[in-house]
Amino acid sequence: RCFEECDCGRSLPCGEYLWDHRNSSLRQWLLEEYVFGPSALGHGGIDGLFLDDEWYDSPLPNPSWGPPEGFCTASPYGGPSEVHPGCVADMGLSHADVRAITAGWLQTLSQVHAAALEAG
Repeated sequence: RCFEECDCGRSLPCGEYLWDHRNSSLRQWLLEEYVFGPSALGHGGIDGLFLDDEWYDSPLPNPSWGPPEGFCTASPYGGPSEVHPGCVADMGLSHADVRAITAGWLQTLSQVHAAALEAG
């Protein structure tokens, strides 16, 4: 299901960039480059990083501040936060896929947190 603003032609949904956290090499890259690389916490002038996106493996109600059409997290399986509704179906993800990606996201976040604490 795609709303007008995400129609890239012929009823094809436009892409949004989401990482598949089942991928351990992605997790390593996120830690070493994206979070602690020279353009982020590895730079002496940067002392913080805000990560506000999440994955959920069960549906969430639309927040009061959210758009009327809701977010992908309201799908029967849950999904990524702040992404257009229907994204789980658009990506062809099963409930098992969403559970595995959510578990991977939690593992990534846990490792980022531990590494940040260790780095001081």
